[in-house]
Amino acid sequence: TSCCQRSASAVGAPPDYRVSHEWPLNGDSANPFCQGAAGVLEAYRHCLEEVRLRRANALRPGHQAREPAGIEPSRRQPASYLPVSIIVVGIGSGNFTEMELLDQDVWLLEEGGQKACRDIVQFVELRKYLRVAADGSDGVRWSKVALAKDVLQELPSQILEYMRRRRLKPNRLQQPQSPSSSAATGVSLG
Repeated sequence: TSCCQRSASAVGAPPDYRVSHEWPLNGDSANPFCQGAAGVLEAYRHCLEEVRLRRANALRPGHQAREPAGIEPSRRQPASYLPVSIIVVGIGSGNFTEMELLDQDVWLLEEGGQKACRDIVQFVELRKYLRVAADGSDGVRWSKVALAKDVLQELPSQILEYMRRRRLKPNRLQQPQSPSSSAATGVSLG
């Protein structure tokens, strides 16, 4: 089975406008799975029509809901020890102070006496990349390239830091076949 055909649990925000930080993206609590990547995208598109955003900075409750049951809090590993990076794009005009605190590039976060071993959060405020159209219309222009650059800016260093701490070495890159060698193997490049 390819990764695009497997079922995936997907969560989001509730369509009935009550405050909740996590619910099945497909709306079915009994069976929260979407069929493959296409199913996740289909459920997401449906939610765009149904969901009203309230608070932009409620990241923590969903994370807490996934903490393994039966493990003492003192024995749980901070997320910074796991192979994970969190990218948050703040949308709207809300107060993103809490998100900015999570994206600490100067010092490592500490909570409950446990200090993060590496930076895993990148936060970017979308409104900093928006501007009113110069033609006087109500249109909005935005710099997609600058947004993409800043959203992904810390990801390579976060990956390398995780690998360095775990003493993981990347696999060697495979050299691409030259056109002459692909002809000999019967592989078409066009």
